[in-house]
Amino acid sequence: MGSDKVGRAKVWLVGEGERMPLIAERLFQRETVQGVDRLVVSAESGWCDLALKLVAVSGSSFSCLYEERDTEAESRHESHPMSLPRLSQLVDQYREFLESDPRHNFWLYNHDTQRQVVLDEHNHLFVYGDLEAAIELLTEDGFRAGLVELPTPHVHLYSESGSSDEMALIAELRTTR
Repeated sequence: MGSDKVGRAKVWLVGEGERMPLIAERLFQRETVQGVDRLVVSAESGWCDLALKLVAVSGSSFSCLYEERDTEAESRHESHPMSLPRLSQLVDQYREFLESDPRHNFWLYNHDTQRQVVLDEHNHLFVYGDLEAAIELLTEDGFRAGLVELPTPHVHLYSESGSSDEMALIAELRTTR
């Protein structure tokens, strides 16, 4: 386990007076929530790249939504439709913040296929849309079917320095085309 993963962990396990970063396995789990089928995906790293890969199966029109979770009233900030290269550029620009700060969920949407991929506050990905194609892609990337669990107890740690990244991302979403 490299220090890069430790320093950037969103979720920390708590026990015996110590905290350890959660390093997840490469798993996917199919589930149905309120009548909607989805995949839950865990990985040890590379969450933004995986989210982009899953949402970009085909199509030319994409958008994203940033959902603040540490405010009293959750706030959502949605981009205008954009090209895949522009979406990739935006995600790359804010990758460290998106992968290490647990105060948000980040949604990617493919307007052509209606596939949605959500990166949540635990660095789990939720995939909606053509699940068979997503399973095929994940399997080719070395993922396997299994139970995706979030160990308890756990804590979320973040740095106040992420607040400036958050404000910059929100401002960018308002103007991104």
